[in-house]
Amino acid sequence: MNQFLKHEGVRKYPSISKLPTGGMYQSVKGMIQLRDFYEILDRAHLQKIRAFLDCGCDTDNLDLRPYEQRRQEGERPIYEFLEKQFPDEQELDLAVEKLSYALIATRDIYMEIGMKAGARLVYQLLWENQPEDICPTAKQGGGKNV
Repeated sequence: MNQFLKHEGVRKYPSISKLPTGGMYQSVKGMIQLRDFYEILDRAHLQKIRAFLDCGCDTDNLDLRPYEQRRQEGERPIYEFLEKQFPDEQELDLAVEKLSYALIATRDIYMEIGMKAGARLVYQLLWENQPEDICPTAKQGGGKNV
C-alpha cells in the first residue's frame, strides 16, 4: 500500500505516530501532512534559483519564452537606440563592437559563475552529509571550498 493517502487533494500520512511533527510535517485535524511539498517543487525552477543566487530574492515572474526570443526582444531596444544615436554607419559599427565586447565579457563571467555554482550544488548533493568512510572530507566541513 502506498505510504501516502490522497484525500481531497492533500497527501496525508496514515499513521501519526510514524512521523515527527515540525519541520516539513505539520499536524492538521489529527493527521500529519507533508507541508508545502508541491510549493517546494514549484520553487525548484531555474529562473527562481537564478534570482536567489543573483540577488538573494525570489521571483514570481517566470519568463517561459524560448531563449532566442528573450534574447532578441532584450537586445532590440538598445540597438534601435544606437541606430538613432549614431546615424553614421562606421560610428554605429564601432559602438556596437564596443557594446558587444562588454556584453561578451559579462556573459563569460556569469557563465563561469553559473558553472561553479552548479558544480558546488552537485558536490553538496553527492558528498555532504555522507558518513566519513564514504567521504573523508565530511568531518572537515565538506564543500566549503568548492
